[in-house]
Amino acid sequence: MRANSRTFPNRYHNFYHACDVTHTVYRFMRLTAAQTFLAPLDRLGLLIAAVAHDVGHLGVNNQFLVKTTHDLALRHNDTSPLENMHAAVLYEVLKDDKTNIFAPIVGADWITLRKTIIAAILR
Repeated sequence: MRANSRTFPNRYHNFYHACDVTHTVYRFMRLTAAQTFLAPLDRLGLLIAAVAHDVGHLGVNNQFLVKTTHDLALRHNDTSPLENMHAAVLYEVLKDDKTNIFAPIVGADWITLRKTIIAAILR
């Protein structure tokens, strides 16, 4: 059975889940006084990663995508296809000037922020 680019019903990885995870990350940062050991860009990156960590989720797991040779599994060489897709979708959204909340962040700061977001989504 090959799933190709088909999507599946998804009742869990949705807007409310993103809000819940983002609020949880925010609370953890507050409770641990993250401002004392994390730079502002790292804190921002963690919150953005929380919002985007499941964006575009297909409603199935990575193992299913790999076993069915789904396009995402093939594109990402069977390595965390969903997580790689979530990060890629975020940066596709950010390519548009209307939605690029990081437009003022440039150079080394942009690279640091991007690394933080991708690491948080992939782990």
